[in-house]
This record gives sequence, structure tokens and C-alpha cells, in this order.
Amino acid sequence: MTRFHSTLNRRDFMKGLGVVGAGLGVTSASAPIFHDLDEMVSSPTGISKRPWWVRENDPGKLTVDYDWALMKNPDQMLTMHGGGFRGAGLFRDSTSTWRQTIGLEKSQGIIDKSDKALHDNAANNQPGWQVRDLALTSGSIWLEMPPYYHAASNDQARQNNPKWEGTPEEAAKMVRAASRFYGAADIRTGELTSQESKLFLTRDLHDLPIVFEDSPIGYADSSKRVIPNRKWYEISITIHMSKELFRYGEGPMRAAANHSRYRQWRTIQIALMNFIGTLGYETLGYYELPYGVIPAQAGALLFGHAEIARNDNFCISPDWGSVQGYFTLLTTLPLAQSKPIDAGISRFCNTCKKCAESCPQQCISYDNEPSWDIPNSKAAPSAPTSYTTPGKKTFHTDSVACMSQWMIDGNGCGICMGNCVFNVNSKAMIHQIVKQTVSSMPIFNPLLKQADMFFGYGLTPEEEFENWWDLDLPILGTDSTYNSTVGGYNK
Repeated sequence: MTRFHSTLNRRDFMKGLGVVGAGLGVTSASAPIFHDLDEMVSSPTGISKRPWWVRENDPGKLTVDYDWALMKNPDQMLTMHGGGFRGAGLFRDSTSTWRQTIGLEKSQGIIDKSDKALHDNAANNQPGWQVRDLALTSGSIWLEMPPYYHAASNDQARQNNPKWEGTPEEAAKMVRAASRFYGAADIRTGELTSQESKLFLTRDLHDLPIVFEDSPIGYADSSKRVIPNRKWYEISITIHMSKELFRYGEGPMRAAANHSRYRQWRTIQIALMNFIGTLGYETLGYYELPYGVIPAQAGALLFGHAEIARNDNFCISPDWGSVQGYFTLLTTLPLAQSKPIDAGISRFCNTCKKCAESCPQQCISYDNEPSWDIPNSKAAPSAPTSYTTPGKKTFHTDSVACMSQWMIDGNGCGICMGNCVFNVNSKAMIHQIVKQTVSSMPIFNPLLKQADMFFGYGLTPEEEFENWWDLDLPILGTDSTYNSTVGGYNK
């Protein structure tokens, strides 16, 4: 494990900076000291800069064609992942969308095989599936959630203080600085337009219709879940997950990386709700830990975190790659508009197909161009495709076959995300050159895919490190360093 640890001690490091022997004054002169939130907001923490090769488009203009006239509000009870959370057994429950679509008998056979494999692997001390690996997954799972709706009048910290007033640009910088402090990797913000109201779900996972009403508060009762009629702004939040553990592709190790973001989101959501409530504004968060009232990936695309991938179940960030967790928080605090981006990623996906080649179920399209048409699932060819929504020109993933692989693995599957060309530790100069080439010279995309083995892509977990319990660094973002000032991991 010596190759993972620096032999440079703290004194040598400080000597290299020229501060050893100069006393505390020199050191403190180079360290940021914030006297109030205005100074924190005006610091580099509150400024988000993208690389030169990431271009901003006009609001609403994505690198994937969308037709709002074709879109309809999705029903979360019917989505492949969302529909699994309405029963106590999660996706195993007989009422889950996956089991109802593929059939109870066939799905039970997959579950039984999965249970046996989990038991046998643990009993045989299979690397990556040992009891302590399973324990890591259990410890990373989510806790109870904060309230779905938070009003400023409910915030004891606000007392009788006046409502904070400022420009949307000042508000966005302030919320970003606060979010980073609470543990988010980054945020993007923007107004939800009347067009984008089609992103709101029609039902929640308790079979309650989601409705807009002229209500002073947001609430849920036995008949409905209410969103107050307001002008809502979205805070789109990204949380790092471990690139290394996602390279396992499946099993408890990858699941631990995936689950950890929900535990972190719980803390961040509570913190941001309290923060914005103290400012004097409302927030609307997640009513169930994995899900809110609007798909998180939509915000990641609309407000410039990422571009959609060939597997349209996830998206890819030019800054952080394919392994990111995205979440949304709605607020009445006016926030500056972040713009969607074009970093050449979607165009690269047109030619790459590495995720499709690595998929055990072959549920990712091999087509050369995206399409408006939603094909039927090969796993359930006669079933209607009500588990997805029209209006997107993309590569439509076979969600039924994908969910079947999730259940076969027992801990979910992330082989496509772990094997993605963009799932790299991007500090090396060659990775920056590759990203810039992808953005500005797509003619080289096929060559870059062929060359990725020489650039350090696709390393196995064994090549990255032996065991997670041997690492001194936190599992989350082991390729990064934790920055306590901003409460997140540096690139």
C-alpha cells in the first residue's frame, strides 16, 4: 500500500511553501478568514467556473432534442425504479413495477438465485462480497428523512428577523457556498418554467396524487400530496460517489458507494431547508429518501451539471464524470439561471458504445443515432412502456432488462457507469486533453475510445487498491482529498 501514501512530511510541505520559520503571521496571511457570509460568498468558494471547452447554451437548449408537446407527466408508481419503493420489500415486493412487468414467477426465480449467491459468496469469503463488505453497505444506507415541506414561519432560528433580500445572482452564490459547506460537491440553480412543470410527478410512492393548490403550505394527507401554487426555483445538487467502488460494477461494494449519497443528502437537505427557512423562504424537498416530486436527473441536465449518457438512466458531468448522485430542492428564493452545457459528451456517446458492450443484459442501445421512438422491452415484449415517458430523442435503455440485472446482482448494478470512459481520476494531464478533444474535435471520438486503455481508463478495483479497509482515506472519493473549508471533495 506504500504507493498510495506520500513520503513528504508536513514540515517539508510547509517549507516548500516558504512558510516554515516565518511565524504564524505569514501563514495566516495566505489563509482565508471569513468575517461574515458576504465575505464567504465573494470568495472563490462562491464562484463556479467551468473549463474553457464547456460551452453554455441558451436556457432550455440541451444537447438532446426534447419535444415538450410530446411529453407527459410521469407516474412514479409506474416507473421501473420508483415503483419498487411502494412495498415493504422494495423491488422484491409483488406490487413493484418490475415484478408486475416481468411476471411474479420469473422474478421470484431471479430473487431466489440472487439470495443464494449472496449467501454462498459470503460463506466462501469471496473478495468484495465478504461479511464486512456487506456491513459497509448496511452502514452506508439512508436514515429517516427531514420534512417534505419547510416554511420560514416554522424556523425557530429566524425568530422575528427580516427576510433576506438580494439579487438572484447573490442568492445563487450564497446558496452554493452554503451547500458546499454542508457537504455538496456543487450546485446549479434556475427557475422552473411552465414548460418544465411537465417534469412534476403525478403520483407519489404512497399512491397519493401530487397536485398544485392555492395553499399556504405544502402537505400530505390521506388523499393527496399538495404543492403550493408558487413560482418555484430549483437547486440541483450533486454529491460525489466513489469512482473506484463503482468499478466493481456490481455487488455490495458498488452498492455502498451508491447508498452513501442518500445518507449524505439527508444531512444536506435538512441543513439547506433550515438555512433557506432562516432567510425567510419556503423549501420543498424529498418526501421519501430516494425520491422527491421531480426527477433529479432532469435538473442536472437543464441547469448544466451534465449531459445525458447513452444509457439514459444516468448522465455524465464534464467535471466529475459518470459517477455522481444528483438531487433537487425546490425553493421560493429567487435564484440565478444556470444554463445547460455542451461539452461534446452526448456526441461522444453516439460513437463510444462502451457501456452497451459491458452490459450483461445487453439492454443499452447500439444504435448510431438517438431516436424519439421507445422500443418495447425484450424481457417483456408485450408489456406497455408506461414505465418511461415520451418526448426525448435519446438512446432508450431497456429498463425492464436493466432492472432484472439489478435484481440478479442483489445489490443493484452499475457496470455501465463504472466502465464509462469518463469514470476516471481526472487529475492527470492526459485526461484533460481527452476531454477537450471530445468537446471540440468529435472526429477523434472513435480513436479516443480505442486509446482509453493507455490513458488509465477501466482499471479494475484490484489495480486501484487491494481492499477498502486498508485505505486511510475515506471511501467516498478516494481519488480526491477532503476539503473541510467547503465541506466536500476536491477534484
